[in-house]
Amino acid sequence: MKIITLLMLVLFLVQPLFAIHNDAGTSVFNFLKIPIGPRGAAMANAFCGLSNDELAPFWNPAGLPQVKNKKLGVTYLNYFAGFNGGAASFVMPISDKSSIAIFSKFAGVGNI
Repeated sequence: MKIITLLMLVLFLVQPLFAIHNDAGTSVFNFLKIPIGPRGAAMANAFCGLSNDELAPFWNPAGLPQVKNKKLGVTYLNYFAGFNGGAASFVMPISDKSSIAIFSKFAGVGNI
């Protein structure tokens, strides 16, 4: 009984030590979490269920079969302090239930 009590005491005391740093790195570089495309950004990143356009590979690849025509999309963002980024995407439907997509996201900071 002493061993079980000691083990439970250790587990309850050690757990808070690991929980202290669960949010490490989430408050400094939030500007890197920039949404791709105007539709998703306008919906406050709640675009996963509606991703039926050329940016479906970024938001939710399961939306690719909803794309009915060939689509090409290119976005560019010139952000503050020389930070820029964007994405390029091409979606081509093969049948009613499948599509092929190519997606690339890029980011840069001035001369770095």
